[in-house]
Amino acid sequence: MSGVNNLIEPNFIPNNRYEIKTIDGFKSFSGLIFGESEDLYSYEDKIYTAEHLIKNDGDFKLVKDIGIKVNKKQMMYDPFEVEGGHTYITKDGKEHHNCQTGEQFVDIFDKVTNEKMKVTLKELEKMILLDNAGLDYKTSTIINIQ
Repeated sequence: MSGVNNLIEPNFIPNNRYEIKTIDGFKSFSGLIFGESEDLYSYEDKIYTAEHLIKNDGDFKLVKDIGIKVNKKQMMYDPFEVEGGHTYITKDGKEHHNCQTGEQFVDIFDKVTNEKMKVTLKELEKMILLDNAGLDYKTSTIINIQ
């Protein structure tokens, strides 16, 4: 089961430019899936989808089995099809699989500029969208209209 199943009307944006940090170094991922979810759980002060897997005590566990149910709707992000095991590492050093909030920081590698960066998943979404449109995230102005 995937955290994507917990998303309401998921969106997918393909990625060819960036790699994400894994336990085996930076690896390619096919894209970013994102959408709102209401099936959310809190674990260690962070919000995840129910089917999110997080490495805890050496084994992957479902957040719904170790977290606390929260009653809210939130946009969630999933780096999709990460090469070499479908998992990635966040700023806190934890290994993850499936969806989490856009505020979670990840380390990425830009294959075009050979630059390593620490960005939120929400920032990564914008960077991939700009790249797919042929624009550079460093020189583009992003306006949020909501």
